[in-house]
Amino acid sequence: MKRQMLSLIAALAAATSLAVPAVAASAAPSSVAADVPVVVPASSPDVLHLGRWDRSAGASTTVNSGSRVILRFTGAHIALLLDQSGITFPPQLYAAIDGAPPVLVSANSNRIDLTPAGLSGGAHTLVLAVKDIDEGGNRWNPPLRSALRITGFEIDPGATLAPSPAPTGPRIEFLGDSITQGVRALNTQPGVAGSDATKGFAWLTGNAFGGNFRQVGFGAQGLTRPGNGNVPVVSASLTLNYRGSPIDPSYVPDAVVINQGANDALANANPTTFRTAYEAYLRQVRALWPNAWIFAMRPFGGHMATSVAAAVPAVGDPRIVYVDTTGWIPRLQTTDDLHPTVVGHQNAARRLVKVIERRTGWRAADIDRARARLLALGGSRSFEGAGAVAWRAGQNVSAVALGTPAYEGSTALQVTSATAPLGEWRTVDLTTRAHLSTKAQELFAFVRPIPARVIDVRMRVVRGGRVYESTVSALPNLAAFIPWNRVSVAVPGQGRITEISLSVRAAGGTSTTPGVVSFVVDDLGWTDTATELTSIPVPD
Repeated sequence: MKRQMLSLIAALAAATSLAVPAVAASAAPSSVAADVPVVVPASSPDVLHLGRWDRSAGASTTVNSGSRVILRFTGAHIALLLDQSGITFPPQLYAAIDGAPPVLVSANSNRIDLTPAGLSGGAHTLVLAVKDIDEGGNRWNPPLRSALRITGFEIDPGATLAPSPAPTGPRIEFLGDSITQGVRALNTQPGVAGSDATKGFAWLTGNAFGGNFRQVGFGAQGLTRPGNGNVPVVSASLTLNYRGSPIDPSYVPDAVVINQGANDALANANPTTFRTAYEAYLRQVRALWPNAWIFAMRPFGGHMATSVAAAVPAVGDPRIVYVDTTGWIPRLQTTDDLHPTVVGHQNAARRLVKVIERRTGWRAADIDRARARLLALGGSRSFEGAGAVAWRAGQNVSAVALGTPAYEGSTALQVTSATAPLGEWRTVDLTTRAHLSTKAQELFAFVRPIPARVIDVRMRVVRGGRVYESTVSALPNLAAFIPWNRVSVAVPGQGRITEISLSVRAAGGTSTTPGVVSFVVDDLGWTDTATELTSIPVPD
C-alpha cells in the first residue's frame, strides 16, 4: 500500500503542474471591487464531480459516501460553500490540497474555510471526499435530512480556475449496502464517527483501477427490504440519486460490482424469494448497462450465498460473474462480526482487484496484504487456556475470570462489575508485559456488555514509555443482532508494551445512579494498518 500511495501522490503532483490555460472563475462585473472574493458555482464545468450527484437547483447534492469533487485553482485561499439548511445529520468529509494529508471536516455550516493558514502562490488542486453520509437520517425523500449540498467555492480576488484532470480508467459502479458504504469500518460508534467510505473495499478497488468509480452503498438495504434513511429496495433505487433525481445517464460503467444479501438474510427473507429477486435485479442491471461486466459478490459473511451463487448461472449471461468471497474476511477482521475493519476491507479489495483483472484484462495498482493478529500474553493467544489470564480487577471491578460468552473460541475474559455510579469507569489491567511486532500500528479488543446496554469504552496502552489512549462513546445496544464491539487505539511507536487497560461505563459518563456494568473482553490483537487517511487519490 505504501508503494500505491507514493504513486498516487506523484500523480497528484503531476496533475497540479499540468500546463492548462487558466480560465476566469466567474464573470464578475467591472464595478465589483478588486478585493471581493470570487465565487465559483458548483455548476462550473471546471469542477469535477465523481460519484452520484444531483446537479440541479443551483447546487451539487449527494447522499452517497465516497463521492468526490476536484477543483484546480490559483490563489492562497479557498472556502467551501454549502446549503445545509434542513440537514439534521451533517456528513463528514475529507479535504486535501496538493497532496497534503487530508483534513477531516464536518459539514455543519454553510461556509467552511479550507485554508485558514493560507497557501503559497501558484496553482493548487483541492480534492473533497465524502467520508460518510449518515445512514440514520432521511436521505431519500426531499426535503433531505442527511446529505451534502455544495453550492460553490470562494477563492481569492482575481484567482482563476483550470479544468480538473478527467479520469481515464475503467468506469466501475459499486452497488451495495452498509459494507459498500463503509459503515463501521473504523469502529462501532453510530453515525458518521465510526464509518469511512475511504477505507471501504469499493473505494480501494475503484482507486486501484484509476479512480473512475461511483460508490453507492445504503445501510440496511436489500433486495427484499428497504434501507435506512427511507431508501427503498435496490430495484427502486438503481436509477436514482434519491427520489425525484435521476442518475447521470452519460456515466456508463464498464463494470458493476454488486454486494447484496446480508440484510435480506438478517431480516429472515425466504431464500427462494431472495433468489428470484436477485435474478430480476441482475436482469435489470443488464438492461440498464448492456455491455458492462457484472460481478455478483457472495456477501462476505456468507449470507444468502447459495441463492446468489444459483442466481448467476440462472440468468445465463457470460459477462455476469459470481465472486466467491469465502474466507476473504475472517471474524478477526470485522468490527462486530458483520462489518469489515480497515484491514478486512483492504484484504477484500486486494482479492477483488485480482478477480476483476483476470476477467477483464485490465491492470490495477497493487494493494498490499494487511495483517491482523492476536496478541500472545505469556500463554495461549486470545483468552484460550489458563496461561492467558494475566489481568487484574481495577477500579469498580470485583472479579475477572475466564468463561463464556466468547467472540471466538470457547472462553473470554469475564469482568464482573462492583456496584458503583453507572457513570464511573470499570477497569481491568494487564499484569504482564507483552511483546508487539515492530510493524504494529494499532491494538484492538472486542468488548460486550453484560447485560446489553449502551456503553462508552476506553482503551489505554503504554508502549515504549509513551501513552496511547482512545475513547469511543455510545456504542449501541444491538445484543440480539451484533452484540460485540471492536475498540482500538493507534500505537505507532516502538518498544515493548508495559501496560494495557480496558475501561467500560454506562454511555455518557454522567449518571450517579448506583449499578453494575459488567462486560466481556475477547480477541486482544494488533494490526499493521493505520486507520488515518494519508492521501486522497486523484484519478489517473
